[in-house]
Amino acid sequence: MIMNDDNIIRKIEEISNNALPSLNTYLYDGWLLRTSYGFTKRANSVSPLYPSYLDLKEKINFCESFYMKKGLPLIFKLFDCAYPNNIDTELQKRDYMKYDDALVI
Repeated sequence: MIMNDDNIIRKIEEISNNALPSLNTYLYDGWLLRTSYGFTKRANSVSPLYPSYLDLKEKINFCESFYMKKGLPLIFKLFDCAYPNNIDTELQKRDYMKYDDALVI
């Protein structure tokens, strides 16, 4: 199997999610919603890992409600191959801020 950059990034994300598991992981239309009572950002975040079919605004609204009901801040863990590719633009329109970078080499 030939792995392109998106597949490699996705594989690293899958491995890192397994290395630091959350207490709960939900799959929502290709996105992983992870919760662990707020212990770490990685284990309490949304990872838009896989292709999705629902409207982006609808999905963000769902995630906002989901994390609010759990008393957790909504954190999106974005990477170059996040689905859909315009998620960063939509989050900026909603006044979300970028605040941490991770470099994997």
